[in-house]
Amino acid sequence: MNLKSEVDHLVVAAASLDDGVRWCRDTFGFEPTAGGTHPLMATHNRVFRIAIRPVAGAVTADQSALKVLVGYDALVLVRPAAFTGDVVGTRTGKTLTLRNAGNTGQELFEGKQCDAAGKDCRDLPARRLYPGVTWQQTLPFDTPVTYKAGTGGKVRERTF
Repeated sequence: MNLKSEVDHLVVAAASLDDGVRWCRDTFGFEPTAGGTHPLMATHNRVFRIAIRPVAGAVTADQSALKVLVGYDALVLVRPAAFTGDVVGTRTGKTLTLRNAGNTGQELFEGKQCDAAGKDCRDLPARRLYPGVTWQQTLPFDTPVTYKAGTGGKVRERTF
C-alpha cells in the first residue's frame, strides 16, 4: 500500500499572540488570519487551514477488495529555547488545583494517590496543561499525589 501523509494540525506555543504570528510570518511567509479566544483554557489563537487528502494507490485484486484510509491529527508544539517556571499545585482538603506557571505546555500523566496506609492506591486522570491554564480535580484521599510531568523529551516525577 502506498500512503502519503501530510500535517493536519499545527500549534505554535509562544509567549504572546504577536510573537506566534511573527514566528509564522518568518517561518511560513504568511500571517494566520483571525482566530478565537478560549477563556476556559486561557488561550487565544489565529488560524490557517492545511488541506488533508489521504492518498492511496489503486486496489488490485482478483476478487472483491476493500480500501481503508486512516486519518489522524498531528499536534506540533514549538517550545521556547529555555524552560522557565513550572506547574504549581495547591490543596484545599481533597481538591487539588494545578496551574502551569511556566512558559511551555506540560503533560501530566501516570497520576497516583494512595490512602494513608499506602494500601488503597488510585490512578488519577492525565491532562496537558498549556501555559497559564489551571486544572482542578477532586481527590479520593487527603494524602500526597504524584504525577509524571513531561516537557519535550524530559520527564520528572512531581508530588503535590
